[in-house]
Amino acid sequence: MGLGRCYLHGNGYGHRLQTQVKHRKEVYDMSNYSKLAFFVGGTIFGSAGFKLLASREAKNVYVHATAAGLRVKDCAMKTVTSVQETAADILAEAKELNEARAAKIAAEKAEAEIKDEAAVGAEA
Repeated sequence: MGLGRCYLHGNGYGHRLQTQVKHRKEVYDMSNYSKLAFFVGGTIFGSAGFKLLASREAKNVYVHATAAGLRVKDCAMKTVTSVQETAADILAEAKELNEARAAKIAAEKAEAEIKDEAAVGAEA
């Protein structure tokens, strides 16, 4: 149906098909050139980048950045140690508080039992 319409307009049977093939070939050629250009550009950039990354100045930057990272790590570890010690102190105090509370409750129960036994003994 589509080819018939092309024929009705006086372009012949295969005009539309030929136009599509020609258009695809142009896109294909352009695609190959762009791929080649990207490859060459990437190769040049990679070579220059490798030389830049391997230079003495870059190595100095890496050393200083690593040293700064180690200082940050030491500071963070001091903070973590301090927090752990504080948490251990809080836990120990909480356990002591619970033990004292349990001893107080046990003493009150024992005192109540003694009063109950005294009351039962006095009635008898």
